[in-house]
Amino acid sequence: MGLRWGRGALAAASVLLGGGAVAVFAGWLVTGGPTLPVVLPLAALSFVCAVWARRFGRRYAAATGAVPPGWDGVDLEVQTAGLRVLATWATIGAVVWALVAAAAVAGGLAVLGSSGSDPDAEVTAGGILVVAAVALAGLVFSLVAAAGWRRRHRAVTETGWRAGAATVRAGGSGLPTVTVAVENAADVRTQASTSVRGAAHMADFPGTAVQVAGRGRWMVVLFPRGLFRNIPYAVPVRSLEQR
Repeated sequence: MGLRWGRGALAAASVLLGGGAVAVFAGWLVTGGPTLPVVLPLAALSFVCAVWARRFGRRYAAATGAVPPGWDGVDLEVQTAGLRVLATWATIGAVVWALVAAAAVAGGLAVLGSSGSDPDAEVTAGGILVVAAVALAGLVFSLVAAAGWRRRHRAVTETGWRAGAATVRAGGSGLPTVTVAVENAADVRTQASTSVRGAAHMADFPGTAVQVAGRGRWMVVLFPRGLFRNIPYAVPVRSLEQR
């Protein structure tokens, strides 16, 4: 219970501190006040809390087991439909990022247009445009994620799920590989795709029972648990057998 509450508290603290850093930075864009001495400590504390939340999550997984009760009876139709839900959330994220980018660009141009060559205004506008650039990157990432989850949903619907045992190996500076041993079939060698839903937290549990589906670039490995919750967790992967 202590590990569970600890990871939850650290994750919440990371989000709150990170949100505080963003809010203070946004205030600087509006007021021009010196906020860097506040933003940097908040961002650093947010990162530290996130790292420790991850560690607590892995310890919690080790203490409670890689496969929680009820995994054998998981409803795979519900999990397949859940891939569409992930695509919907990614689409919502894209809309939010688009609104942020549009507002930042408009704000930056407005500041420049109303202040002429004022150096302080140029610095403020530059900061706003940096936010716009980050938002545009988030928009692209979200659109790619939404399209990917839709493709994976179709691929999973076509192939169906197969039970197997997955071994995750950390990829160093790259993405981890996931090898799934399927009964009466060749091992399925995959690599995690770039996503906020990763498989690194399962590296401590080789041979974990999973479900795998899809083909080629559009595959999904369904793990019995995520980093923070004991519920089925879909991870996007791509096959290493097809180049």
